[in-house]
Amino acid sequence: KLPAYLKYRSDVNKITNKQPIETLDNSDKRGLCGVEGAYQLDHKYSVLEGFKQGVDPKIIGDINNLEFIPWEDNLSKGSSCSITLEELKLGLKPING
Repeated sequence: KLPAYLKYRSDVNKITNKQPIETLDNSDKRGLCGVEGAYQLDHKYSVLEGFKQGVDPKIIGDINNLEFIPWEDNLSKGSSCSITLEELKLGLKPING
């Protein structure tokens, strides 16, 4: 059985993987750490912080919480957040039905 955080992260990744990330700025520059000019997919409100705060994985994995940033920035950001939970919730589109 997976520890709670690993299960949460897996749930977030399942949602993230269903998002149309090719519509995000710099998606065409996606690459690995150490590659000059490469960008990585970042959760603006971090997965770890979402877990700690009990945020629904659907919110953390939503397209509105995703952006491509230079790999160096992603590496230095670690599990910190670049937006607040309130900012994230304000950016969410209402779900119909």
